Amino acid sequence: MTSAASESAPMLQLHGVSTLGGQPLDLLVERGDAVALLAPGGAGKRWLLRVAAGLRTSPSGSVTRSACRLAYVFSSGGLLANLSILENLVLPLCFSGVPAAAARARALEVLAGLGLDSVADVRPGGLAVEACQLVQLARAIALHAELLFLEEPFRLLSRTTADEVADWLLAELGARRVTVLMTTADVVDADRIRARVVRLGES
Repeated sequence: MTSAASESAPMLQLHGVSTLGGQPLDLLVERGDAVALLAPGGAGKRWLLRVAAGLRTSPSGSVTRSACRLAYVFSSGGLLANLSILENLVLPLCFSGVPAAAARARALEVLAGLGLDSVADVRPGGLAVEACQLVQLARAIALHAELLFLEEPFRLLSRTTADEVADWLLAELGARRVTVLMTTADVVDADRIRARVVRLGES
């Protein structure tokens, strides 16, 4: 049951979580917000994102997530090599309780939104790295996640593709007030989805 209190609660809260630089981080992410962890390579932003998502454990501090459904997009990999692109989207939908026919329709809808419907029957090994990154993003969006974690989602994309994907992503996020925490080394990527920037290593 969803109460007014749960609707108003922050989607994500980090308190005193250690960064690789040793400085504890406090971070509050409200429902519908987009926040970008900005730092150069090797600064630990990916590790921190995985801590926030519950994939890693911090030696100090606490993480609170109020989302019922979350999704994580890795900077590379993350797809099942023995399944087609369509099956990679359908499988997690079915695991979440969506009937097979509806899962297939939803997956095809999202793939079409990214211009990937023509490769629905291809396996990940037959796609370029850029396309695989888009498939991961499509899978996360198809799940109707409330809280979305993105590892440098535009890094492997050309500028034109990144701009087009960002426009599509903004529309998808806004339609359902999806909350986003992403990492990037380039403030332009944060600007693409109008994310609030948190610069790691700064007081």
